[in-house]
Amino acid sequence: MAIRQHDIRTENQRLVIEQLRRHGMLTRSGVVEQTGLTVPTVSAIFRELQERSLIKPADRSVTTGGRRAEAFCLNGEANRALAVHVGVHDLTWAVVDLAGKVLHKEVVGAARFRGGMFVTHLRNTINAALKHCREQGFNLQGIGISFPGVVDQENRITLAPNIGGEGVVLADLVEDGVGLPVHIDNDARLGALAEIWWRASQPEQTIAFLMVDYGVGVGLAMDGRVHAGKNFAAGDIGHAVVDPRGERCACGQFGCLETFISYSALVRRINDQIRLGRPTVLLPAGAAEPQMESLSQIMDAAQAGDDVAAEAIREAGRYLAIAVSMLNVIIAPDVVYIGGAFSRVYDLLVEAMQPILHHRGPELHRQGLRIEPAVFLADTSLMGAAALVFEHRLGGSNKKG
Repeated sequence: MAIRQHDIRTENQRLVIEQLRRHGMLTRSGVVEQTGLTVPTVSAIFRELQERSLIKPADRSVTTGGRRAEAFCLNGEANRALAVHVGVHDLTWAVVDLAGKVLHKEVVGAARFRGGMFVTHLRNTINAALKHCREQGFNLQGIGISFPGVVDQENRITLAPNIGGEGVVLADLVEDGVGLPVHIDNDARLGALAEIWWRASQPEQTIAFLMVDYGVGVGLAMDGRVHAGKNFAAGDIGHAVVDPRGERCACGQFGCLETFISYSALVRRINDQIRLGRPTVLLPAGAAEPQMESLSQIMDAAQAGDDVAAEAIREAGRYLAIAVSMLNVIIAPDVVYIGGAFSRVYDLLVEAMQPILHHRGPELHRQGLRIEPAVFLADTSLMGAAALVFEHRLGGSNKKG
């Protein structure tokens, strides 16, 4: 497959930025040593990045071979992004700089909203965040939005069963009066982008980022680039049917993977156990209804040792293992990262997944499969939204069809 010169340059720039982020500061020769790039290539990259205020001279020089050499570091003050993650029950926003430092973060809760309601809430939240940034003197380069649904190249929502809003062009609504570029993508794909940017996964790796939250999706990255697929719908694994006789899904089908793993599946299992008389902290003494308004409450209960909540999560883990097995035989990823709200109970999930993964699929595919928690756990897609801004700042989109 042909690789455009523009893509190679962007990839090399990201590689240099990653080395500066990892080491704090480096000389040109230090970057050559760390990356294997040629001296002329590194010199050209340094020159361009400095002209665009992405890097700057460090406060002190470095001695190499008995000679003083100028060191450079990332220019975080001049490169900050407003990252926003749209959830089913809340919105999270953060100010993140090019070095990956989170300068401020807020979670704005709300009753479950759909369609136009979520658009209004999103605009209000972004306006409040921008007001805070102005008051703090944060210099923003753009806004990145992580969205739990399919978003096309025009930033139009084309599928969002858990929220709605199909047909809405989010960027147009947000950009109006903001004066900043707005970039939007699917939350699972941004999780994969975050792994590339912030974990510095090697370009040759095939990455699968499983977003396990109120819904389920997977972000795929191959050779350092996120794969969007036809209609920008790649990775919508939550709506792969695993049992046609199963529960009805929000998408209209029956037996989607999401009906076995998501928040609604946990609630259904826990309610079944409550009807059988099993005690759980989710149904306090004297309460008429269990307290399961959000995933966080179920995760809190499981982490506190509640058997009913923990078993519901383990059952979700068993179905998640089926999803990983499917991914394993289709794309054979080097590593599968688990992010989203379920990453809070990563150990419980993996405990339930391992017995199935050890026996499902051909042995060739099972060999060497790695499963790891996402680099920023539940905030990985949020950090991916920041990376999306910086990716465009470098001149690349890191997304191929």
